[in-house]
Amino acid sequence: MTEHVVARLAELPPGTSNAFVVDGVDIAVFHTTTGALHAISAYCTHQDGPMAAGYIDDGVVLCPVHLMGFCLQTGESHDGQPPIAV
Repeated sequence: MTEHVVARLAELPPGTSNAFVVDGVDIAVFHTTTGALHAISAYCTHQDGPMAAGYIDDGVVLCPVHLMGFCLQTGESHDGQPPIAV
């Protein structure tokens, strides 16, 4: 796995997320309240909702459009949707 620096940790406080472009790919980066960092595709596999604007709950990000849930570690859907890229 290739590492890329997209922001300083101070620019993404715990409990926040932001969208970035890395090598032409849109990603959403999440800094959880427990201090973990996760990067997933910037768009929901259901209807392309902006995942960086999603809600984080217990390791799951909910798409802000229709509240489809995806595991931040594996990308697996909790609602029967195709997995999201991590």
